[in-house]
Amino acid sequence: MAALTVLNQSSVMLLAVGFTEILPDEWRQVACPTLVVLAQSSFISAQEADEMLRQRPAAMAMSIPGTGRDLHLEQPETLHTALSDFLEGLA
Repeated sequence: MAALTVLNQSSVMLLAVGFTEILPDEWRQVACPTLVVLAQSSFISAQEADEMLRQRPAAMAMSIPGTGRDLHLEQPETLHTALSDFLEGLA
């Protein structure tokens, strides 16, 4: 996972909309381990990502450099590795 920047740490959630479009109460109620994957040019600002992690400190977030809104198409192998590593870490 050398190409990834880990922002914090814990399940799988990919966000394609800004945090302001997600009800913060719902976000705080998520109890499972969560991985937030952000594109370098993301809909979610750095401030929004920081706020999400502040509200759920056990969540893990990462940014995939050199990607935009289609990070799953731009760097599928990197995303696959990140998700696989995250899920293996839950076992």
